[in-house]
Amino acid sequence: LPFDAARLRCCDFAAARRSIPTILQLLVFAETVPTVSELVDCNPRRVRIALTVGSLCPLLLEIAWATLGLGLLRPGVDPVDVLLANSRTAAPTAVLAFSAVATTALGSVLALRSDATRSRRRAAC
Repeated sequence: LPFDAARLRCCDFAAARRSIPTILQLLVFAETVPTVSELVDCNPRRVRIALTVGSLCPLLLEIAWATLGLGLLRPGVDPVDVLLANSRTAAPTAVLAFSAVATTALGSVLALRSDATRSRRRAAC
């Protein structure tokens, strides 16, 4: 797939406002903060580092995905269709999609397990 960086200069960045909800959703950690805190033994410095790195990774992926879509395609073309149609990018695209679902599910399961454990401890007191 040829990447044309010149397409980034002539695109309408005002349309990027539509992706703000997606970006904000990627950065939501409300349900996982207690779990992350437990995993790093409630050390405030380690919690901040874990949440910062955990926020930067999906943010960088979102920026890379948006740049890739803008640089590869003409307006009106779905980037996922293009990436899945190419034999060199189909597998990485599928892995990215699977890992997005898996990490969301894993974060939710860990948060629920952590909440259930805390509830049982309180009930035993």
